[in-house]
Amino acid sequence: MPAHASQAMMALSVARTLRPEIRLQDCLAVHSWVAYDGQRPVAFISAELSRWRRPEVFSPSESFSEPTGPWMSFSTLVDPELWGRGYAGAAKMAACERPMAAAAEAFHVCIRDDNARSLSAIVKLTGIEDIGTSVDDGHQWRHFRWRHS
Repeated sequence: MPAHASQAMMALSVARTLRPEIRLQDCLAVHSWVAYDGQRPVAFISAELSRWRRPEVFSPSESFSEPTGPWMSFSTLVDPELWGRGYAGAAKMAACERPMAAAAEAFHVCIRDDNARSLSAIVKLTGIEDIGTSVDDGHQWRHFRWRHS
């Protein structure tokens, strides 16, 4: 997995295989899709529907409120040759329209603070809200959410 990827559900899936105790009590479902532009695959997206679990070191924004229902968290991988074309954002928005997304109270993505390209792209999405920061594995992460349209 490239270092630029957001905190990936794919890595979590692998970790769960090796260490099944990792957050399994919070996970309700995991979904994965391949996004296409015509016949060309352009992105891989993975989504985890889970109960919100506050990161251990979390600094919420002033607008943050603890969710009452499940959240759907996304991780998206796009070929570096295709960066800057809006595929990651479009894939997330399309996934929000899938029937399994109806169970989510809100949608969530966590991006490493040094990933300027992804941070720039996420704030372009309609309805996005910066909800806070966390520290994990020595890295600063920014958390964003948006709700059903």
